[in-house]
Amino acid sequence: MSLPTSLCRVYWDFYGPMALGTAQHFERHLGALLEREGLAGAMRARGVQQLNPTWAAAWCEGPLEEARKVGQALRARRAELVEEAP
Repeated sequence: MSLPTSLCRVYWDFYGPMALGTAQHFERHLGALLEREGLAGAMRARGVQQLNPTWAAAWCEGPLEEARKVGQALRARRAELVEEAP
């Protein structure tokens, strides 16, 4: 039996009437940065979430240490731990 893996999801929040478009634009650049830095394989998922008409967030998820590095380098606004089933 293996234990669940702790994953971390980091978020970059954007506000205003262009929040969704800005989050989508940021997420594309985030993907390019992860590729360039060799972290694309470590970060298992990324995406955009619209929370309301004037608040959207780009996010990526991966192992705690890698997510922490990405979040600190790009000044993520918030983070949460996520557990993956074994």
